[in-house]
Amino acid sequence: MDFNFIRIIHVVDSTIVRAQIQRESYGFGTFVATRIAEIQSKTEPSDWWWVQGEQNPADLTTRATDPTALVMESVWQKGPDFLRLPIEQWPIRQDYSDSSQLPDAVGITMSFEHEEKSRDIVPDVSDIDLNRFSNVSKMLRVTSIILDIAKHRSFKGAANRISAGNIQRAEIIWMKHIQKSLPKDSLVRYRRLGVQTNSDGIITVGQRMQEWMKRTWNQTEFILLPNSHPFIKLIVASFHSEDHSGVDTTLAKLRSRYWIPGVRRIIKLVKKRCIICRKREKKIVGQQMGMLPIERLQPAPAFYYCAVDLFGPFIDSRYCEETNTW
Repeated sequence: MDFNFIRIIHVVDSTIVRAQIQRESYGFGTFVATRIAEIQSKTEPSDWWWVQGEQNPADLTTRATDPTALVMESVWQKGPDFLRLPIEQWPIRQDYSDSSQLPDAVGITMSFEHEEKSRDIVPDVSDIDLNRFSNVSKMLRVTSIILDIAKHRSFKGAANRISAGNIQRAEIIWMKHIQKSLPKDSLVRYRRLGVQTNSDGIITVGQRMQEWMKRTWNQTEFILLPNSHPFIKLIVASFHSEDHSGVDTTLAKLRSRYWIPGVRRIIKLVKKRCIICRKREKKIVGQQMGMLPIERLQPAPAFYYCAVDLFGPFIDSRYCEETNTW
């Protein structure tokens, strides 16, 4: 039995459109990327060809055209003559345009900084907008994905390689970046707190309590952070959202890991703006008594005004004198 296979090809008269279809949709803006993604989900990019605009009869109805050019035997009705030839003789081609000159292309750039200790190239986290995150854990996961992309130079499978080590490395990079906002004289200003630099290059406090940390379960160091960085509001909101407790409880949780001067004011601000806390601590409006009647306010003789509490139900009936009953 013989089968006739029909090959479906798509022809456009724009080299830019065809070149855009050959690329990944994430390389363009939202408007173009949405349409390219829809085209690629229903067709193969290799099925798209280019033809000159003069040989594309589909454009006849999009511009001023004489009505006689649209009759039954016209090119617009029957198609161009090359469609009756073998496909190898069609005046179409698939050469690529310069993809670097495509409009609506979005360049994905990363700035890198050199880390002295590990000699690894890590992305500059200052490009990450902290206002787009609701808690610290999401921010650290996104940062770990960016670190994985920078390490492997590829987006493929980056979200599947999130590990505890990558998140810890992302936290170290963020701590070192945030501490760049500390005053230059921070070592002198906070010397009473026992300022020192740990093995990861992070400034910590609590050197005077090393013996206490050895004898307790708290084996962590207190990381010194400035109170003016946007990260502080994010981490305060993360600790506060755990149980929406009071200011002192959130402060105690925060100081188990970080030391932020003047952070109590930020905690109060976060708690004040918290919708859940406002609902829990709202003041219930009490019942307001009605106005007293004038009879109870103006002077009058005794028993001049009387009130009797009556209870029902009352049945409307008449007394029967014959039976001496109601």
